[in-house]
Amino acid sequence: MTAKIYNFSNPRGRDAASVSQSADVQSNEEIFMDTYNDVIYDWESHARRNRLNEFIHSRVSLDVYVDPSADLAGDLNALSDIEQRLHMITGVFSPNSTKNNPFGWLAAFYTDDDIFATPPDMASEATARAMNILLFISYERHLKSLGRR
Repeated sequence: MTAKIYNFSNPRGRDAASVSQSADVQSNEEIFMDTYNDVIYDWESHARRNRLNEFIHSRVSLDVYVDPSADLAGDLNALSDIEQRLHMITGVFSPNSTKNNPFGWLAAFYTDDDIFATPPDMASEATARAMNILLFISYERHLKSLGRR
């Protein structure tokens, strides 16, 4: 039989040194992967039902004003306007411009000291940029919810 010994000089009834302060802190890469998995799941389910434009509108319109009639799955000017309003630093790579995207478009955003990208097999520049915007918005929201922004 083992007895527990409590230090009653501490108001909480236990020694402060015995309490572990090492909470698991997610890295930015882990946060992005969580965000990526959520966004890609919703993206694919809406794309299968031919509702991709409505999905993009629903996610983007919470952060910036978007013309409801804009085709965010195909209009590069509308996507560029959103990127500028969000102050995004982006890069777009055409098919076969890097080793990672021999078959499709790839878009990436830069934040702090990290660069995060879309899948390398996006069908068009517009879909790559739209996915990039959604990833950026979701990533920033996730960071804010953790108190890092």
